[in-house]
Amino acid sequence: MRDCDNTVRPAPAAMALLAVVLISISCSPRFAASGTAGQYLYFSIDPRQLITLQDPSVRENLKIILADKTDFRSDFRKIQDWVASHIIYTQDSYYYWQTPAETLNKRTGNCKDFAVLLCTLCRSSGIPASDIYVAIGKDRSNKSHAFIIEKWLLGRWQVIEPQVGGFIISDLSSLDTADRYAITSRFNDASYIGQAAFITSSETFLSSGAPALSSGHQTSGDEAAVSLSSSPPPVVNPLPGIDYFYFKSGPIILGPAGYSMLTWHVTDASSVYIDRGVGFVAPSGNQIVTATAGTTYTLTVKNANGEVRSMAVKY
Repeated sequence: MRDCDNTVRPAPAAMALLAVVLISISCSPRFAASGTAGQYLYFSIDPRQLITLQDPSVRENLKIILADKTDFRSDFRKIQDWVASHIIYTQDSYYYWQTPAETLNKRTGNCKDFAVLLCTLCRSSGIPASDIYVAIGKDRSNKSHAFIIEKWLLGRWQVIEPQVGGFIISDLSSLDTADRYAITSRFNDASYIGQAAFITSSETFLSSGAPALSSGHQTSGDEAAVSLSSSPPPVVNPLPGIDYFYFKSGPIILGPAGYSMLTWHVTDASSVYIDRGVGFVAPSGNQIVTATAGTTYTLTVKNANGEVRSMAVKY
């Protein structure tokens, strides 16, 4: 758990690393999947309604944040540091999502409240909806965490940890978050995407799953439902699932240049296959592969019924 005040204080390298570990551990709740049987995973309502760009308290605080002309950093970094230093982390209810106005009024929140507030302030400042999302990720222990993914700063997708500010600590924590959590859904005020996503060096690749919902089209419950016959055949084996498949962050220290490491975990699969010469693999593992810019690897899983799912990642 972390207790923030309004002053950003420098920390020694050892304390910075400790902060990264402690924040990552304390901010990994098991979210209630209240929308699992309906339209929105993790939500009972449309999560786009949480990103309230025109809320008076959002606009007022944003004006204060951006008024500091002595800070020459980007608007994004100013907003990120302000959220990290003015909102205190608290383990309140993980089954309730605060609105930005509630978080600004209480000055407290958990990981999802930090992420919603940061996304709202950034969108309200003019960052395009296509460049920033609140992301929900799961780690290998099935614990979930909310954070930000964005491509406005550098022109490529990266993870941002909203609970920490300052370049060194923030970047270290973001790398830790990116390495630990596989994205299961993401949203902003314009779109909700209930699909797994894995950030690569330049793009976000999607696995098969729920469709994206944009502000221009409201999908009804009937449209989202799966059509079944009056006498559906019995399910002999569950569908195979891909929990995650991505390139691990950072270079391969002990390997030659041009190599990277794939990591994956699948469930209910009788066979697991990775193309480009990797071949059949175990349901969970890591593999060092050649990975020059633009290289794509595809993971294909099959269950005993012959039902297949696949996912591609691009370096």
